[in-house]
Amino acid sequence: MTGCGDEAGTDFAPLRAVADALLYEGYQLHPCRESSPRNLVRRQSGVLAPRPWVERNGPVAAVVAGSVESWRQQTECVVEAREGDDVTLRARIRFLQTQGKSVERRGPGGRYTGVESLDVDGTRHLSFDEAVPHEADLVVPFGDLVDGFTAGIGAPGGEETSALGAVGRVVRRRWPLEAVARLRAEPVEGQDGVYRLRVRIENTNTAIGPGASRAVALRQALIATHILLGGCGLRFVSLLKPPEWARRPVAACQNIHTFPVLAGPYGSREHLLSAPIPLYDYPQSTPCSGGDRRDATEPLPV
Repeated sequence: MTGCGDEAGTDFAPLRAVADALLYEGYQLHPCRESSPRNLVRRQSGVLAPRPWVERNGPVAAVVAGSVESWRQQTECVVEAREGDDVTLRARIRFLQTQGKSVERRGPGGRYTGVESLDVDGTRHLSFDEAVPHEADLVVPFGDLVDGFTAGIGAPGGEETSALGAVGRVVRRRWPLEAVARLRAEPVEGQDGVYRLRVRIENTNTAIGPGASRAVALRQALIATHILLGGCGLRFVSLLKPPEWARRPVAACQNIHTFPVLAGPYGSREHLLSAPIPLYDYPQSTPCSGGDRRDATEPLPV
């Protein structure tokens, strides 16, 4: 048995810049000219909304396109696993949660009324939806995946209030997210140590019905959902340029509203990034817009 030690697959740091660009500004991974249609229309991908609302007009087609609003997302890939009890899969599931920011003006009798904007001491405060990032880390012995593994990955709701002097306040509200991750590894027949790995994310909320508005449904949706995969004793296979021996199991993979590509240093096979937008192997972020998008203070791009 060989210990993992500092094995590259256990560290997601090399993927951080690309993953953050995907989480906060998916269009950074595309051409960044101001005239680019993706920059003019910032519609977020990877939206997993409550199933009753999503299927109000019938089932959603199981296509790769992540721009389709769905209740599920499925990643399938081919992975080589060496022998040993220490072989482990590490999955990091990342998504945004809607946070409603409501600016309220204080009126007679101390009653508050929601407004679109409020000027206080020379600063204009606006009402809009913000985004709160979440990560769920799963570390699973690879042998356990043959029988299947399920874990909850939701996020709690909450509310915070902050004063705007004596004239108003800001109320931030989040609604709970209910979701699960289902993981399974299936041995590829006739190829020792080769598996087809499946990671399926599902929004399990059933309280939001088909008659709800889109704004209400998005309050309890996972947004910009994507997955980082790595681990100990694992080597992933490119689905875009598979070696000859892997063509058959790669062709059998079914990816729904996402697609996995190799990530990290060029030529490495320790990491996979499954994203709801089309990418090539080893994607890189670009410094198009500048600034740190990790402060949850921008309007949610949906």
